[in-house]
Amino acid sequence: MLLSIFQSLFFIFFPAVIIWGTKRSKVLNWLSPVVLCYMTGMILANIKFVQFDKTSSEYLLFIALVLALPLLLFSTDFIKWLSYSKKTIFSFLFCIVGVLISSIAASFIFTNDIDLAENWEISGMLIGVYTGGTPNMSAIGLSLHKQEIIPLLNTTDILMSSVYFIFLMLLAQRLLLKFLPAYKPVNAHSAEPRQLAGHGSEPMSESMDDNKEPGIVSTESFSQSKGKRNGKVPPSPIASGQAGGFRGAFKKVSFSIFLSLIIFGIGYGLAFFLKSMGIHYEEVYEEVTQTVNKQESTIIIILTVTTLGIAASFMKKIRNLKGTFESGEYLMFIFCITVASLANFSDIFNAGTFLLSYVAFVMVGALFIHFSLAAIFRIDADTVIITSTAAIFGAPFIAPIANILKNREILVAGLTTSLVGYALGNYLGIAVHDLLKYFQN
Repeated sequence: MLLSIFQSLFFIFFPAVIIWGTKRSKVLNWLSPVVLCYMTGMILANIKFVQFDKTSSEYLLFIALVLALPLLLFSTDFIKWLSYSKKTIFSFLFCIVGVLISSIAASFIFTNDIDLAENWEISGMLIGVYTGGTPNMSAIGLSLHKQEIIPLLNTTDILMSSVYFIFLMLLAQRLLLKFLPAYKPVNAHSAEPRQLAGHGSEPMSESMDDNKEPGIVSTESFSQSKGKRNGKVPPSPIASGQAGGFRGAFKKVSFSIFLSLIIFGIGYGLAFFLKSMGIHYEEVYEEVTQTVNKQESTIIIILTVTTLGIAASFMKKIRNLKGTFESGEYLMFIFCITVASLANFSDIFNAGTFLLSYVAFVMVGALFIHFSLAAIFRIDADTVIITSTAAIFGAPFIAPIANILKNREILVAGLTTSLVGYALGNYLGIAVHDLLKYFQN
C-alpha cells in the first residue's frame, strides 16, 4: 500500500521537477520534458532492483488519460483547423491513409504467435498510436480490455519510434528536401530561423494570458519555456500578484479540470447506467470484443470523454479558457512517465520477433505511403515532418521538432493537428478493429 502511494506521488510530481530542470539547462530543454519523462520511466523500468506496482500504474495512466484528453481538446478550434493550408490537412490525411493501409495489410500478412492479443486488436491499437500518439493506443487497449498487451506493445513502439525520432532530429529535413519542395513562409518575419524554446518565452503561469490565438492551442507551451531576463527567471503572476495572483490562476486551472472531471463522470455514469439496465458491452458491441472486466465498459468511457471534449471545444468560452492545454499537457507528462515505467525491454526479446516485425511493418509502411503521397502532391518538407510528428508522437513532441526545423510558423498547425489526431484516433482504431475482426474471426 505504501509502495503504491509513493509510486503514484513520484509519477505525479516528478514531471514538475523535469520542467524545472528544462528551464535551467540548455541540454535538458533541448531534449524536452516529454522525452525526459519517457527516458526516466524506461530507465527505472529496466533497473532490476526497482519494482513498480503494475496495477497502480495502470490506474494512474487511465486517470491521467481520461482527464487529459478533454483538457487538450477544449482548446482546439476544429473549424479553424479546416481553414489552414490545404497542404497541412492533406498531409495529415495522408498520414491516416498510410497507417490504415499498413495496419490492415499487416493484420492479413502476419501469423500471430502470441496469446496476448489477436492481429485485429494489435492493428486497432497501432492505428490509434500512429494517428494521435501513445494515449490513443492505451485508450483503445483499455477499451478492448487488453491491458496485458499494452506494456509490450508500448515498449515495441517506443523502440521503433525512438529510431524515427532520432531521424527527425538529425536527418529528416535534409533528406526530404531532396524530393519535396521547401517550406514557403506565410509571414516575411517568420522566414528567419527562430529558436522556439529560447528568450522571450514564458513560464507556465505566464502562458495563461491573452497571448494565444483564440481557439487555437498556445504556441508557447509551458514545458518548452525558459523565459530568462538578464539571466534570471522572471517572477510568475502567481508569485508577484499579477494577472489575478495565485487565486486567479488557480481558478482558471481548477475550473478546466473540474469540467474534465464532469465529462469523465458522465462517461462513467453512462457506462454504469447501461450496465444497470442490462445492456452489456459485449451485447451492444458484439463484434468489438469480449469484456474481461465486468465492472465497467471502458470503451464507453473513452468514446464519451473524446466526444464530449470535442463538443465542448465548439463553445467559445470553454475553448478560450486559459490553462486548459497546459494542464492537459502536464497530465500527459504524468501519463508518459507512467506508461514508460511499464516498458521492460526484456519483454520484447521474450516475446520473439513477431511483435517487433509487426510494428516495424506498420510504421515503416505508413511513413512510406505518407512520404510518397506527399511527393506526388508536392507538399513541402516541413509540413510533412510536422504532421508526421503530430500523428505518430502527438502534441508534446511538436515544439521540439518545430525547434529543430527552425520554423515557428508550423507550430500552431502542428499542435492543432495533433489534437485532431487525438480526437480521431480512438474512433478509427476501434472501427478498424471491428471491421478486421468481422472478416478474420
